[in-house]
Amino acid sequence: MSTTAREVGPAPNVGESARPRSPARLRAWAGLLALALFVLGILGARTLAARRTAVSRREHRLDLAASDAAAKERDRRIAEAEEAYQAEIDRLIAAIHYGPRVRTL
Repeated sequence: MSTTAREVGPAPNVGESARPRSPARLRAWAGLLALALFVLGILGARTLAARRTAVSRREHRLDLAASDAAAKERDRRIAEAEEAYQAEIDRLIAAIHYGPRVRTL
């Protein structure tokens, strides 16, 4: 039985085939590698978009919280002004002296 240089040569690396690589096989691997990079690129873009969206939602929630706090403060000031207004009306009404009533002329 004769031996060839390929059979006698150094042992292939782990996961590597002992057969020489053909151009068609290399193109297939290159295509798979390109597909994998494309999918990872899409997933990376989706991750970045999701992160931007999450930041946007957080900013929106903070804006809503600030708006709610401002509305509560405004309502509190309005209630205080209404109470002060009603107290002044009550004081003025109490201060009015009608005097004795004339029942007959």
